[in-house]
Amino acid sequence: MSRPGGASRVVSARAAGLAALCAAALLVLVPSVPPSGAATRHHRAQPPSPYAPGVYVGTGNPAGVTFFGLQVGARMQYAMDFLNGSTWATITNPSWQLSQWNGSGYSMIWAVPMLPDQGASLAAGARGAYDHYFASLSHALVAGGQGSSVIRIGWEFNGIWFPWGAIGHQTQFIAYWRHIVTAMRTVPGANFKFVWNPDRGDFGGGDLATYYPGNAYVDYVALDVYDEEWQHYPGARAEVQQVEAGPYGLDWLASFAAAHHKMMAFPEWGLGWGTCKHGAPVDASGGVCGGDNPQFIEGTTQWFEAHNVAVVAYWDYGTSALTATKNRLTRAALRVYWAQPR
Repeated sequence: MSRPGGASRVVSARAAGLAALCAAALLVLVPSVPPSGAATRHHRAQPPSPYAPGVYVGTGNPAGVTFFGLQVGARMQYAMDFLNGSTWATITNPSWQLSQWNGSGYSMIWAVPMLPDQGASLAAGARGAYDHYFASLSHALVAGGQGSSVIRIGWEFNGIWFPWGAIGHQTQFIAYWRHIVTAMRTVPGANFKFVWNPDRGDFGGGDLATYYPGNAYVDYVALDVYDEEWQHYPGARAEVQQVEAGPYGLDWLASFAAAHHKMMAFPEWGLGWGTCKHGAPVDASGGVCGGDNPQFIEGTTQWFEAHNVAVVAYWDYGTSALTATKNRLTRAALRVYWAQPR
């Protein structure tokens, strides 16, 4: 099943000029008082949630990460960014992004394309044809002070919107994944955490467990989780139940993680993609979502707190971004759940 929303998210994230969006937000004064209708749970006196908070604010934008933390009252431990997947050269030489994040104080989650946009295949990768590219990338990351980063190889592989879409090619995907991890680990100073990261839901690829490369090649298991459905939006609370208990949702990931003795990660977590209110369609494909939805934040955050989660990164970009005039209820909910005791 196609997923235009997912494709739009990451294609836009690769553009080098995206950092301007969050930089411009630094000029906006954001009210700290929750607006009417926002989450109203009293600020908790206990320590912050055990998982590490993170955020995506656009590529190469540490100032935007800092500003997001001010909005939600919490210092972000992680920043998430995407390597440019246009060519092998852009994948293996992320020098501009490394220069932006160097010295920022944030631990990094890097989304690493398995394949460039054109001219490569899972089959060739499974034969080891691209090992040298990933060794080169590993050298660049280590030299750039990113040798302990979290690495999302070929995220959302269970869809059809990226060149590495693996539906029906489990054997090739697994073999290629193992080649990538092995190549990156051979570099002195490499101490990466590798994240196996399908998208939430059933996109017709069969049992996701059959795409798992094995415990020796994976550190965290993950899902990308957004407040979005197709054709029918069931309502905010019912949507949280769907996200948790539906096909390849949070409960499935918790069981899978426990069976493999792995912690969970949520590198992309945010509102629905597109301009939607009260379940109105986002676009002609039938995408629907809940708009500015504090109930989604509340329900999923409570689930994260109750499970073995290592890191959660909010998608503060596009229609999921927090601004002075947009997603104010969501921002207030995040302050309730993420703000650290004063």
